Amino acid sequence: MPSSTKRVFRGALASSLSVALCAVMSSLIVTSLHADAPRSKSATGTPPNILVIVLDDIGMDQLAFPPFGWNAMPEAPSMPVLAEIATHSVSFRNFWATPECSPSRAAMLTGRQSFRTGVVTAIVDPMLPISQLHPSEVTVPKLLREAGYISGMLGKYHMGGGVDNTPPGYGFQAPFTTLGVDFYDGYWDLPPSVDTTIGGQAATGTYDCGGIGGFTVRGAACFPDGRCIENVNPYHAMAMGAMPLLKRDGTLAATCAEGVCGNINFEELNAYYVWQRTLCALGAVTRPELPQREYLTSFISRRSVEWIDNARATGKPWIAFSTHSSAHTPIQTPPPGLTGPAVTDVPCSLAGVGYRQQFKLMVESLDRSIGDMLIGLNLASRVNGVFELGDLAAANTMLVIVNDNGTYGFDVLFPFDPTRAKQTVYETGVRSACMIAGARVVDPGRTVDEVVSITDLFGLFCETAGVDWTAVETPTRRLDCKPMMPYLTNAKQGPIREFDFAMYKQGSFVVGSVGPCILGTTMIDGLITSPSLCEANGGCWAGGSDRTPYPNTNYCDIATTDPSNAIYPCGGTNYCMLPPDMQDQCPQGSTWVSPPSLVSYAVRHGLWKLVVQQLPNCLEPNDCNLRLYQLKPQVAPYEPGIEGDDGTEGVWDPLADAMPTEAQAEYDLLKIQLINTILSQPNSLSDGNLDGVVDGADIAGVFSEWGSMGFWDATQDGIVDGDDLACVLNAWGEDPFPIADVPTCLLVNDPVLVHEYTFDKNYNDSVGTDVVAQPLGGMLVDGAYVFGANQGLIVAVDGLDLSDFTIEFEIELNATQFAASKLLDFSNRTLDRGFYRGPSGAVFQILPPLTPMSDATLPIGVPITVGLARNGDTKLLSATINGAVQWIVPDPLGLAIPPSNGVITFFADDAVTNYVETCSGSVNWIRISSDSAK
Repeated sequence: MPSSTKRVFRGALASSLSVALCAVMSSLIVTSLHADAPRSKSATGTPPNILVIVLDDIGMDQLAFPPFGWNAMPEAPSMPVLAEIATHSVSFRNFWATPECSPSRAAMLTGRQSFRTGVVTAIVDPMLPISQLHPSEVTVPKLLREAGYISGMLGKYHMGGGVDNTPPGYGFQAPFTTLGVDFYDGYWDLPPSVDTTIGGQAATGTYDCGGIGGFTVRGAACFPDGRCIENVNPYHAMAMGAMPLLKRDGTLAATCAEGVCGNINFEELNAYYVWQRTLCALGAVTRPELPQREYLTSFISRRSVEWIDNARATGKPWIAFSTHSSAHTPIQTPPPGLTGPAVTDVPCSLAGVGYRQQFKLMVESLDRSIGDMLIGLNLASRVNGVFELGDLAAANTMLVIVNDNGTYGFDVLFPFDPTRAKQTVYETGVRSACMIAGARVVDPGRTVDEVVSITDLFGLFCETAGVDWTAVETPTRRLDCKPMMPYLTNAKQGPIREFDFAMYKQGSFVVGSVGPCILGTTMIDGLITSPSLCEANGGCWAGGSDRTPYPNTNYCDIATTDPSNAIYPCGGTNYCMLPPDMQDQCPQGSTWVSPPSLVSYAVRHGLWKLVVQQLPNCLEPNDCNLRLYQLKPQVAPYEPGIEGDDGTEGVWDPLADAMPTEAQAEYDLLKIQLINTILSQPNSLSDGNLDGVVDGADIAGVFSEWGSMGFWDATQDGIVDGDDLACVLNAWGEDPFPIADVPTCLLVNDPVLVHEYTFDKNYNDSVGTDVVAQPLGGMLVDGAYVFGANQGLIVAVDGLDLSDFTIEFEIELNATQFAASKLLDFSNRTLDRGFYRGPSGAVFQILPPLTPMSDATLPIGVPITVGLARNGDTKLLSATINGAVQWIVPDPLGLAIPPSNGVITFFADDAVTNYVETCSGSVNWIRISSDSAK
């Protein structure tokens, strides 16, 4: 049998099997649900059904209808369905999602921010399990099952990986085993790339929309079973599962006789029209051999109606998540059935205005499809072509419309900022639409301008179902959710949430499996897995190879401080890879590339907002940025209350600018809130079950995943083995606090120099005090204090309040005498606390406890600047080597404060322990600074 005939035959068979499979699995789930125990009831009677519709990448900038109306741009999409829903809703205008899709979905379903769930960025294979939703999470479907609810998710999952990148049972089974929904049917993560060849009939790159022509275009089209029809719009044909038929010259065939259906590759994926389907019911997974041939948006709406109808038949309350991919990239022309005459033949590539026009069409088609879904559920109608929402309260149904993050930068509309869009923690990147209508809503058609987080939806769903969501919080499983129901039931409800929080962080991969991608003038690290994925998002691949392991894995692999060697050519553009403070030295005609944010945080209090960005470490010491913003009140249409640019009113660099009293107070408040939030989550890569302690259960976990990728992959090398077992044994006990996630610039203070010793001639304090350092047997040699075993240096601190201190010294060690050699000692007559160099050369503190270790070593025979500091405002203790932070731990009780009636001993212990734990070497200078002692 010819291969083309095999493709046609298999396509027809798969199409039939897909329909049959869908019916069987739907029947299976309904039969199972009928067998469940009778549903529970809330105090008010039957709990409401809940329909959650999730939009993708349709940020606040796109909403031109009341009560949002942030723009009147001609490019703004028309959304009559959402506009009608808004008139019957409580609309939240200061609703924060996260910068990307996966973290928002996880936050909504767990009530926890991304730094707790580990889902910190958009999940793409081969991202490690640490970046995927963990099966131990307590989710909405799991909790609502206890209240008699049945649950389904139709559409985009995007919280897990495939079977090759997860432990057994947690790949495509994840909707059941991890999330806990009873039924899942849809597209797993992101739509595939556009097929520019129309099923192999044209050269690559010929049709950048994956289809042909505008609304009036007609031609022939072939189905997988070999049928051919004529006089059909190519996009309409694709929506029906067919493919446009091309002539030999690559143009559209008008008749079936002008082409050969057997030449078409029906297995080729094509963005929203041809994609891989995944079904999961009761843990049984099916992924049809051939792809689903149906416009994805239409599929999600259709399957949502079908699942809800089946759920209704059980007589049980239900919660349905209709999770759309539109209008996420790739941008592609929708079918005329959803756009009408608006379907266009403008390009889908980033060049020109076609990209934005196509995005607009996708948004409008999604709006139409949502309307069709609600009508199919008898929750709405169209009267003379006008969509009208029905009485949801009478139908005992709560409708939630929520968007997952800001718009992709290329599509952002004025007055929002395209350079601070999706993937950033700025308002354009995180402020999203949220509208709630129907059951439990009092006085619909009003707005809420108080700050609300996507984590709050977790509590709302639970409370709607009569479930006590507060009971699931434990000391090791913190919730970030705040009550949201009062906004629905009380039109006069004041602010509930004092602070809001957002975070973006790179995901975790095996080294070499991701590469840098230049998007516009910014480099993206830690996300892009292939040149094709980079190009599909409008970027230029800078990985240095088309295959893994990629030679270039991040910004630092390409960046330089040499202007003569700063050009990186890519895609016909000369990119300049100098750091930000040297961009004015870029060669003429080159395009400067800004570095990526490894981690970005934002915290907001009223109209005040702090944004912190941790940049690549090759930019040290300029690898951390701080900005404080005073946002303006929102006034439609052209004042949405977003961040200003540097140098404008209401923008400060707290480390460099003199700030008004109110701004300084808000900065101090936001800084402490952000630090405390980050440090509130215990963290250990060895704690694979996330129960807050590394113990025997984690050893069992290591063996259960042995030889595969798993949650106990502490070394993050893609396989659970003996190295990970060693990590578990070394981390035994309660989880430490995070040691590397607090951005370094949050710890910066400007303490006053209290003592300084330079050892040029004597031991006098160069600051001018009468505190003379006391040598313990060492000597001055060529401007350095040289010390040996049991020899050190003592500085008295009698009477000084060192609750806020920085101690720095430049030391060159020659040898160490014991497993741990003390570098600093704080002591009086009863206390003995020290700061050590461990046997590997890493520094650690024992003030107490005996953790954490630093990643960098303190080598023998090399001059190194070592620092230990305590920030009096944040009560954080940190260690540095050559200015790079090694660890940070909270010290709320002041255990690390040098006693005011004692001494600081350098390089040798004191009489309390008879001068043991020593090292030898030389020190060039010592500085003790303090803000509290000035």
